[in-house]
Amino acid sequence: MIVPVVMLIIFLFLYITYKDLGLVLLVMLTIPPGLVGGFVALWLSGSNFSVSVWVGFITLFGIAVSAGVVKVVYLENAFRKRFGLPIIEGETQDEHELKPLPITREGVHEAVVEGALMRLRPILMTTLTTIISLIPMLTTTGVGAEVQKPLAVVLVGGLVTSVIFTIVILPILFAALRERKISR
Repeated sequence: MIVPVVMLIIFLFLYITYKDLGLVLLVMLTIPPGLVGGFVALWLSGSNFSVSVWVGFITLFGIAVSAGVVKVVYLENAFRKRFGLPIIEGETQDEHELKPLPITREGVHEAVVEGALMRLRPILMTTLTTIISLIPMLTTTGVGAEVQKPLAVVLVGGLVTSVIFTIVILPILFAALRERKISR
């Protein structure tokens, strides 16, 4: 019961922050690949479901959404800069840049490539650091290992699939979302 409540709270906070359902849904789409990776990792490790597994999934949701927010904000800002629109908070913009340009398919693709490359290294570094920090939990055999291992297994498996989705698929979905503006 707690997992759906956590997902709803994440959704509401994102919607209150961005007020754009399309962007919020893109960020929320980072959660299912994490779930798949977590479940596959549990299955491969032979671990059983427990409270620590669900705690691992909730933690994974937070990390996946955080990476998704970073990626989407930079994609959106690159899009807005490219077409002379006001950017989302967090970056500076000169007033002379606010000359609205017509939105073109090529422009959307260029903006997406620029935005996707901007935060690639920090997202990969954060994920890799998190995975490396979980290695002691994965390899422990002492007291408490039955609690620590499943949590770490979920996080590692989910982070791998979630970060692949965030850096490869999310920019493609963002481009598709913004290309819809061309027809409008």
